[in-house]
Amino acid sequence: MSMQKKNWKKPFLIFGVIIVTITVGACTFYFLEAQKISQSQIMLKYVQFKAENSSLNFTFEYPETGWTPVEVSGGTEKYDLVYLRGPVHTENGFTTLIHATVRPLESGKTAPDLLEAYLKMDSNLPKFKVLHKGAREVGGEKAVSALYEYESFPLFSEKAPPVMLKGIRVYLTSKGRLYELMLETIGSQYDNYTPVFEHVLKTFQFKK
Repeated sequence: MSMQKKNWKKPFLIFGVIIVTITVGACTFYFLEAQKISQSQIMLKYVQFKAENSSLNFTFEYPETGWTPVEVSGGTEKYDLVYLRGPVHTENGFTTLIHATVRPLESGKTAPDLLEAYLKMDSNLPKFKVLHKGAREVGGEKAVSALYEYESFPLFSEKAPPVMLKGIRVYLTSKGRLYELMLETIGSQYDNYTPVFEHVLKTFQFKK
């Protein structure tokens, strides 16, 4: 009888050892991955954005490598912006972008009003969904934000399947102007680039 009990317990003992091994291995893997992400963010060196266009009356810090600032001014529509051209997703050619746009503030409008208006326009995009809305302070001013996602097709490949894009818009006003800061990238890569965008927001300051 005692021998049968031992034989009966042996498979469960082996199974328990396997489960513990897998659990420890998984925890070690996630710990090492978190360390890699943390270390890569710490190693990033940031530089200050210095605009050539005087209408871009603000500064912020962005990574010294991997992100290229490009300044653009509107023609018919009055706006000025700088966008940071970031990493390109090799599978579908999408480029991660961070925008900082300034335009005249419409009379009687507030940042929440205009954010809602843009979200309403974007709601026509395929599978568009607002994931979260919030409030914060940017550049010493009150700001509102919205996290969203939508489906898009790669521009240069008709046969490529659609992908989900994810982005965040942050709106604030100052001295009769509307400021929009935005990050947009592949949905699966979003968490990789939020630390860069958060650093842009944290260091965003109006010129005196």
